[in-house]
Amino acid sequence: GLAEFGAAALSEHGISAGSVLHVGRKPVEAGGSRPSWLVPQSPPLAHEPSDGAPVHVTVAIPAYKANYLDAALCSALTQEFDSFEVVICDDSSSDAVESVVARYLDGGLALRPSPVAVRYFRNHNPLGEEGNVGRCIQLARGSYIKFLYDDDTLLPGCLQEIGRAHV
Repeated sequence: GLAEFGAAALSEHGISAGSVLHVGRKPVEAGGSRPSWLVPQSPPLAHEPSDGAPVHVTVAIPAYKANYLDAALCSALTQEFDSFEVVICDDSSSDAVESVVARYLDGGLALRPSPVAVRYFRNHNPLGEEGNVGRCIQLARGSYIKFLYDDDTLLPGCLQEIGRAHV
């Protein structure tokens, strides 16, 4: 749980033990039984804005590089699943990530028949990987979080499978 990820990093971002069990990019060791998995989030805090419809899954992108970000966003936004949002937290020092994301904001690049909220947040001070992941978790509105790193893509049907498995 928290000890494996860094309790200090999580608590610094207001993330409780009920929010996440395990988040990691490292593969499971041979014979291990603890890959990254989805866990229900705690209910939103009373002071959080409730703008937008509730979503089942947040696709959280802790971004640092823009090289493959367009492919990552396309793989998320072409999912055949409707109850999700995309949250991008930009931890880079340049405007490259923002330039890629700008095309997807406010329906600028329509890749699907039904709209999906694409929410972009720029970190004013670098948070590092752990801090940026924590910020994604903090800003997520979905009942479940699916991490998508800026150099990865989602397979077709990924979010539909999550929705089916976690109803």
